[in-house]
Amino acid sequence: MASEALFRVAPVPDKSIARMRGEIEPTLAAQEYQDQLDLLATERGEQIYRHDLILLGLGEDGHTASLFPGQKRSMKRRKESSQILSRS
Repeated sequence: MASEALFRVAPVPDKSIARMRGEIEPTLAAQEYQDQLDLLATERGEQIYRHDLILLGLGEDGHTASLFPGQKRSMKRRKESSQILSRS
């Protein structure tokens, strides 16, 4: 939906869109996205990828990129992306 409404009406090249695939298993989606960001940073000679614009999706319960105190999250190294599963 965002692709058709925003990116196709403006000439935004596909290589400029870093999308986390919400339709696949969250851990895999986060790793794919992190790999994509790492590659983009390397291509630009940057330590970490710097976004020009971030468009966040909306979850089923209306939250957008919500992190809550005490929520379990495992981070073995500094990452720019992570999957977080709520206990519902």
